[in-house]
Amino acid sequence: MLNKILGFLFRGKNSDKDVKPVIISKENLQEPFLETNSTNSEMFLPELCWTEIDIKLWKHQQEAIKLFKGKNNRLYLNWDTGTGKTIGALAIAKTYGYKKVLVVAPKSSHFSWIEDNSRFNINLDIYSYEMFRNKVDDISSYDLVIFDEAHRLKNPRAQVSKKAFKLIAYKDMPRLMLSGTPADRFYELYMQIKILDPNLLPFKSYTHFINH
Repeated sequence: MLNKILGFLFRGKNSDKDVKPVIISKENLQEPFLETNSTNSEMFLPELCWTEIDIKLWKHQQEAIKLFKGKNNRLYLNWDTGTGKTIGALAIAKTYGYKKVLVVAPKSSHFSWIEDNSRFNINLDIYSYEMFRNKVDDISSYDLVIFDEAHRLKNPRAQVSKKAFKLIAYKDMPRLMLSGTPADRFYELYMQIKILDPNLLPFKSYTHFINH
């Protein structure tokens, strides 16, 4: 059962030094949509969304772009520090043409989001978890919601976790969750999974989840 639950995490492979990144640029953009050319491993993304951009994407970032749609626009990027979670998330947003994105992230990472987004030019609203908890009451104007360091939502009793669940859990809202350390103990996954997609859990309650 635990392996089935953990299936929602996209671990991917770390960007190994021996693996060369593919280059996504306006020169190699063409159809078909999101397919890989087997001869040179270039990934072709929709020209409508990728123009005037030169971006290097690792293979695990490419796979995340494809997997996002296969997971009903709900994906948890469980990648180690330094393997490109921010770029991966922004690449997904750019690929699928999301125009307005809400990013909930620790204040210490806001500059990184702003800096990386300078290459994508996506309309981002960036909130700390504290600001999200206290100030955000409606997410209907956004096309995509991203929770960076999503393990901060692991406590089902925390107000910020309750707010995230209330605003997004049962709504048809594309979402990404990012963390290199989603949980130290299996039960810390419960609330994060509930926020990502409550239908993934066959348990009636947190207590039921822990006991089974």
